[in-house]
Amino acid sequence: MPDNSATNWLALCYTLGTLPSRNRVFVWRRLKEIGAVYVRQSVAALPESDYLLAYFEELRTKIVKFGGKASLIRMTFLDPEDEREVTELYNENIRRDYGTVERMLIGLATELEGITREKEVNRESMLAALGEINKSRRAFEKVALRDYFGTSYGDKAEKIIASAAAMINEFKHRTEDATA
Repeated sequence: MPDNSATNWLALCYTLGTLPSRNRVFVWRRLKEIGAVYVRQSVAALPESDYLLAYFEELRTKIVKFGGKASLIRMTFLDPEDEREVTELYNENIRRDYGTVERMLIGLATELEGITREKEVNRESMLAALGEINKSRRAFEKVALRDYFGTSYGDKAEKIIASAAAMINEFKHRTEDATA
C-alpha cells in the first residue's frame, strides 16, 4: 500500500539541441530561479503546486519553441529514501539562497549601524540603505515562496530585516525631531 504522506512532485524532462547555447542557459536559469533540483540529467523536479505547475508549463512551451522536446510529469517517489535525498537537495538549495540574502542583510545592517551612530545622519545614505533593505526583502520573499517544506533557515534573515527596519525608523524619528 502506498505511503499517503508522500509529497507529489512535478518533473520537467527535456532535451535541447546544443546550439544556440543561450537556449540551454535560459532554461537552466529559469529552473535555478524557481529552485528546481535535478533528479537526473535534464529532469528537473519541484514539489507540486498550482503556481509551479503553471511555471513548468510555460517553460515547457519555451523549450518546444526552442526546437526541443519536453514532458511535464506528476510523480511520487516509490522509495522514501529517494524522496528524502531529493527533498534534502531541494532544502539545501533553499538554505543556500537564504544564506545569500542573509549575507546581504548582515552587510547592510553593519552599514546602517555605522550610519545611525554618526552625529549627523546622511539622508542620502539612509535612503540608499532603505532601497537595499527593500531589495533584500524582495529577495527574501522570493526564497520564502520557494520554501515549500517550511525550513527554519529564513528565521535569521527575517530578524535581520526587522533590525534594519528598526534602524530606519530610528533614523526617521531623529530626522523628524531635528526638523521639528
